[in-house]
Amino acid sequence: MFLWKKLRSTRTGSRSEEFTVEKRKTALEKQGQKLFSILKNGETISLFSSPPEKKLLDAIKEQLYGKCKLEITRQRLDEMPGEELPTLSLFTRTHEGLFKHNVSKKFKIHWDPSKFCSEERQSQYLLEGANLSTSLRIYTVTWNMNGKLPCSNLAKLIDGGNGGFDIYVVGLQEAPNCFIESFLADVLGKSYSLISTSTMLSLQLFIFAKISIQPFISDMRVDRVGVGGFGGVVGRQKGAVAVALRFRRTSFLFVACHLAPHESNLVERNAQYTRICDNLFRPTAGGWSCLQNTAVLTSDSTKQASSTSVVEKYDVVIWLGDLNYRVEGSRNSVGLLIKHNLEKFLWEKDQLSREFQRGRIFSGFREGPLSFRPTYKYDIGTDEYDTSTKERVPSWTDRILFKVKYKSIIRADVQGYDSIDTLKTSDHRPVKAHVRVRSIK
Repeated sequence: MFLWKKLRSTRTGSRSEEFTVEKRKTALEKQGQKLFSILKNGETISLFSSPPEKKLLDAIKEQLYGKCKLEITRQRLDEMPGEELPTLSLFTRTHEGLFKHNVSKKFKIHWDPSKFCSEERQSQYLLEGANLSTSLRIYTVTWNMNGKLPCSNLAKLIDGGNGGFDIYVVGLQEAPNCFIESFLADVLGKSYSLISTSTMLSLQLFIFAKISIQPFISDMRVDRVGVGGFGGVVGRQKGAVAVALRFRRTSFLFVACHLAPHESNLVERNAQYTRICDNLFRPTAGGWSCLQNTAVLTSDSTKQASSTSVVEKYDVVIWLGDLNYRVEGSRNSVGLLIKHNLEKFLWEKDQLSREFQRGRIFSGFREGPLSFRPTYKYDIGTDEYDTSTKERVPSWTDRILFKVKYKSIIRADVQGYDSIDTLKTSDHRPVKAHVRVRSIK
């Protein structure tokens, strides 16, 4: 077990040896591979000093090969002045450096403040983390970008990062070939960092988390399942990407998908959902299911996902994406109802709602009310639905659903389920949901 302690150096005027956050981050990333060599064998390196960041970096730079445990400790926090209480800075930056070099996949990194300080100091030190023992706020958003990047207002995708959420989940379909996650990280600021990414060409999933809760996040895994499409040609890869993680003792699964288009392909969409459930995180001789990514629809592929599918194994599942289920009806009748703000009369014509009620897909999942206008298909840059010769029927293709494990003490609810109508560079509108998870174990 590796015990890591986040500490802050004593602030003493213009100390030349003081390490800024960025310097620590850069140094740790560069030396991450050397740390891997240090951690291979059997001894313990105990580091005591001020500032502990410099001592840590010095130990790495000395290339102490033949060592195994790296235990970062310090005098008991009870002896420190109140204004010098440590922050979570060093721990998270160190963990980021290790994670980027795959060290955290080889070694379990555990952090326990009880080893370092009294109960009184723990209550101050983990005030924010302790408040999360019963509740977690998750901002979830999905958007089919149609291969285009907004010039100036992409920050609206995550409400400018001002919601105070603990975790941000961003799922993208038909995403352009650019570093969108870097821009989102800049919007969220230094209080957050990207903890996991799962991508399959144009299908992408990013998970950002508050720095303060990252010590409680573990067991992160990623996977993907392809079911066809032309991701390498026109950026329309079909399938799903997923991230699984554990927060404290509660397991989470986030899935972002892009299913088959067109109203007539209802059975194919159902089959793709089932295949994704049955293949995500499924061990095979060659690895995870991402290696098994050819679309195969068997005679029983339209059946509901089995009880052993991945969605039954996690405490909380959040599923988002361009599911492509359509509203059945004529363009004129559907458009007339939308024009008079009578969208509720379209719910019974929504394919996803029908298939769910018939027990064919998404068993046990829930969704917020469809109180917003259908999110597809818009004329780009306008609020008008498709005026091309095809005149596609407006539909709620973009959805966010969630599921809590059967008989679990955990409770979840959706707040703020809505479309983001200010982003108009795609023929889809983004959809967001605020998911609150309570009674975290």
